[in-house]
Amino acid sequence: MSDIREYLVSAGDSGSVNISEDVISVVAGYAASEVDGVAALSGNVRDGRGLNGKKSFGHSVKVTLSDEGVAIDISIVAQLGAAVAAVGHAVQEAVAAAVEGACGVAPLHVNVRVSGVRLRA
Repeated sequence: MSDIREYLVSAGDSGSVNISEDVISVVAGYAASEVDGVAALSGNVRDGRGLNGKKSFGHSVKVTLSDEGVAIDISIVAQLGAAVAAVGHAVQEAVAAAVEGACGVAPLHVNVRVSGVRLRA
């Protein structure tokens, strides 16, 4: 992600809540990584941990905020033997549900790219 952060803004009677695209990225990344058949999120540098020791999905999850809403692109590695298309659809559903539950907004779309397969460890 760039140095300039985008925020999802939820305005209410008592003020506004600003949710960073980084927060949405982490929620989406965790949700995707918990889906059966996902071996890893692809594109992670190092072991997927940022400099502060917290999980960072910046190279695997792209969040785009617009006036229309939130769009998420995520890249995964499937486990060898898994039904890849079914895993991709399960990731879409898990990510959409997690982002809506945590951030209060349903993503416009969740695009999943399966960039590889990996043997089970």
